[in-house]
Amino acid sequence: MSYLEIIFIFIIGLVLGGGLVWFLVRGKSPINVLAEYNKKRQEKKEKAKNKIVELLAEKGKISHSDIAKEFKLKRATVVRYLDELEQEGRAKQVGRVGQSVFYE
Repeated sequence: MSYLEIIFIFIIGLVLGGGLVWFLVRGKSPINVLAEYNKKRQEKKEKAKNKIVELLAEKGKISHSDIAKEFKLKRATVVRYLDELEQEGRAKQVGRVGQSVFYE
C-alpha cells in the first residue's frame, strides 16, 4: 500500500467520522451534549446506589464481591459507590480491610 493510498483512506475516514459526529449532534451545542451525557450518567449511578441500599436492607449485610456479582459491576465501581453511600450515611462499613470487610 502506497503512502498516497494511506493518506486517501485517512482523509476518507476523517470525512466520514466528521459526518457521523455532525449527524449525531446537529443542532445541539457541545455544552448541551456534555450536560445531557453527564445527567444520564449521574442518574444511572444513583439508580445503582439505590439498588445497593435496597439489597443491604434486604440482606442485612453484604460484601463488595456480593454486590459486584449481583449488579455485574467492577469491584472498583462498587468500592466507589459504597464509599459515597458511607459519606451519605446510607451504609456502614464493618471491618477495616480485606475479606473481613462487609457493609450493613
